[in-house]
Amino acid sequence: MRKEALISLHTNEWRTPKPTMRKYYQLTLVVVSVISVVSLLIYRHEYNRLRYVLEVLNFFGTPGQSASASECAPFNVTRLNYDILGFREHLPTWQRISSTYSVYSAFWEASDGSNRVKAVGIGLMKSEPNFKCHVWFEDETDPVPGKFSYLLLEDKDNTVGNFKLPKGDGLNAHFLYCKPQASLGIPTGVSFYVSTTHVPFKPFIPVQSIDDRTIVENSTLVCVAPNSLPVVSKTSVVEFLSYHQLVGINDFIVYDRTLPSQFPVVLQNRVVQERFNLRVLFLPWNFPYSAVDNDRAVRLAVEKDCVMRAWGKVRNVVVLSWNDYIVPKLFRSLAVMLDNLESDRKITLRFSLPTLVFCTDLADDPQADSTLPMAARKTKCLKGSGLDKMFHVYRPLSIPGNRTGSTRIVSPRIAAVHRYISCFKEKGTLPSEENLMYEPTVLKFASDLKRSKLLKAGETSKLFQ
Repeated sequence: MRKEALISLHTNEWRTPKPTMRKYYQLTLVVVSVISVVSLLIYRHEYNRLRYVLEVLNFFGTPGQSASASECAPFNVTRLNYDILGFREHLPTWQRISSTYSVYSAFWEASDGSNRVKAVGIGLMKSEPNFKCHVWFEDETDPVPGKFSYLLLEDKDNTVGNFKLPKGDGLNAHFLYCKPQASLGIPTGVSFYVSTTHVPFKPFIPVQSIDDRTIVENSTLVCVAPNSLPVVSKTSVVEFLSYHQLVGINDFIVYDRTLPSQFPVVLQNRVVQERFNLRVLFLPWNFPYSAVDNDRAVRLAVEKDCVMRAWGKVRNVVVLSWNDYIVPKLFRSLAVMLDNLESDRKITLRFSLPTLVFCTDLADDPQADSTLPMAARKTKCLKGSGLDKMFHVYRPLSIPGNRTGSTRIVSPRIAAVHRYISCFKEKGTLPSEENLMYEPTVLKFASDLKRSKLLKAGETSKLFQ
């Protein structure tokens, strides 16, 4: 019995690790953990360095490599297409050229043999444009004098912005032309001025060249007009972009007035654009007058600048606001629909789409999921909104070279622009049922909206983190 007890005691002593050994095990685990953490930090640091170097090489090219070879280097197709569109060539800004007149942007027109600068400007109605002009060319220290002329921009139907807008505080929009006495290539800038005693270096308006390029087929650009409200919600922006992607629109130019600085930082980020196949450019809008931003002249200037900026780059161009949605009924792609509508006998310069006004303060459609965007939940529009208030979709490539093209009126049975407003704020009362009609077309995009990666990122706030 005593012998068995001794054997048992001896066995227990052998199986129980000594305190010194436990300390060695713990020390070993601590050392391994520290080494792992340090290795992870070093790996992360080197990864970030390598990523930065690759981005620099992607932008500037490999050292010692010729420019042509660098330009031909294969990289992300989405980024390449965006650079080809050339929307980033010059960022415009409003510049005063007199006490009553300002110029926003300028373009070089040479495709039809005119060889002149065309600028977009706005001035008070009481002052007729009467300026001198000079054109600046690259590698030339002195400007070339030019012949000045102008054209008043008008919408014969007075429905610019697709509504009969007030004339505000009396502003007119114009094309200002400056034809240089001698053309020394493609100009870099233009100066308009009143005094003939000297040629000022400022204001200097950069000139963007308009080239004949191979346009991207089935491409459409949406230009978002300056917002008249002080704040636009993130939800409104994300829902607007997500929906229009479903109808084949991935390119947007936003004339930025009051959007938070976070918007352009996030939406112009290369990673965001590549991940969501989204190309957004924000243009500054430091409008120098006190007119409201949906003034007739302002909308005309935005429309003309947008069309000129997109000429030769995309096939279709339209100016919208954040609360406007283009809704094709018979097609899922806007560009495909427009191609099917174009007549073989006559080139179409623009398509005019009717407007349907929806009340956001009415109840949601009972058949619509409550998680859907607002445009899919509001399915009752005002009767009588339609052909008297038109949106214009332009074909920029056809405008300068073809003066005999036509305007095609699109039936509301084929497509329409849905405008979402608060009827109570606009009219002081809600419409009665007899003044409403049911229009559920947007609901056909419900399943696609639920699957939208951009919309999901916006809903979870991951997009703007």
